[in-house]
Amino acid sequence: MEIKTKYKIGDKIYTISDQLRAVEKTIKRIAIFVWPDETRVSYYFEEGGDEYEDKCFNSLSDLLKQIKGDMEL
Repeated sequence: MEIKTKYKIGDKIYTISDQLRAVEKTIKRIAIFVWPDETRVSYYFEEGGDEYEDKCFNSLSDLLKQIKGDMEL
């Protein structure tokens, strides 16, 4: 099994904070969780906290596009 991550240590990404604000964070550590039916990548940040890979974005505009897409009914 080969596991590749979308980002690497030191990369800056955008995600949503607990206060529901878009924030830029720097990746400090990467953890990979493997279950029989699922593999998840989690990023830990210099600023604190962590987030799964599917909640991290390359740019603020990519994050906003995802939010806007989720809101469409």
